[in-house]
Amino acid sequence: MKNYAYSAVNNTFFPLSFIGDYTKQEDWDLSDVIEVEDDVYNEYSNPPAGKRRVAGKDGLPAWDDIPPPT
Repeated sequence: MKNYAYSAVNNTFFPLSFIGDYTKQEDWDLSDVIEVEDDVYNEYSNPPAGKRRVAGKDGLPAWDDIPPPT
């Protein structure tokens, strides 16, 4: 099932039921939005310890290590 879209530019998920509202606002660049399965949303909504969500080269979310403090 697809209830969400992912934007690599914004590195965030948008509920498809509200995508029209976000599109109307000038604050969001949704030119790269990709509809994703709910499993993708569920997997990338809560990062595992030591990880952060990043935009992958394929335009989908991916996990990356949190860099150590400087």
